[in-house]
Amino acid sequence: MQPMTAVCLTLALITLVPVSAYKKGPPVDEHPDICGSMSPKEGHIVDPEKRPLPFALTIVSTPSECYAHNKPVTVKLATTNNRTYFEGFLVQARLADSLKNNQPLQFAGLVLEGTFDTNADPQLQTLSCGNSTNNALGHREAKHYFMKTFRWTPSRTSVAPIQFVATVVHEKDEYWTGVTSPVLERCVSSASSIYVFTTTLVMVVCATSGLMI
Repeated sequence: MQPMTAVCLTLALITLVPVSAYKKGPPVDEHPDICGSMSPKEGHIVDPEKRPLPFALTIVSTPSECYAHNKPVTVKLATTNNRTYFEGFLVQARLADSLKNNQPLQFAGLVLEGTFDTNADPQLQTLSCGNSTNNALGHREAKHYFMKTFRWTPSRTSVAPIQFVATVVHEKDEYWTGVTSPVLERCVSSASSIYVFTTTLVMVVCATSGLMI
């Protein structure tokens, strides 16, 4: 092999590395800061789109209108116009209150300890951010998708209202950040409701009778 040919081949391989890494999904192992900013790294050299979102992140199945420990929540990411496909995405569950302030994502909310699963979809993969396992989810290969569904199971420590938030890539130079779902509240158990009701009733009775508790 001639020296010039070797140099050209080496440059070609270096050029292909970012694209190859992108096709394998969000590179959170190589770039852990992606877990905070949710901003693409590999091969993306432009700022996120400011145009209206052509995608929607929705909650399609819960045990009720809230979430509870160990009860999976099904989430759907889909195009809204049946024309704009997406090639990749990264999704997490964050605290809803902090997302209201339009802060940069690295400062908005926490990556919750709940776990995602792929819903047996071989084109998806779970990802691990920080010290938790499977608390994010993304694509496994870059293809043209119009809809993907997956599941999230909250941890026992998850108590606050949450939102799912995603970065969605249409093509390498066209992507959206801050794609959010509706807010999902934590369920109040019947035992907790009974306790609150009973405590309130006792306080009212005691106050009426002049007793101290």
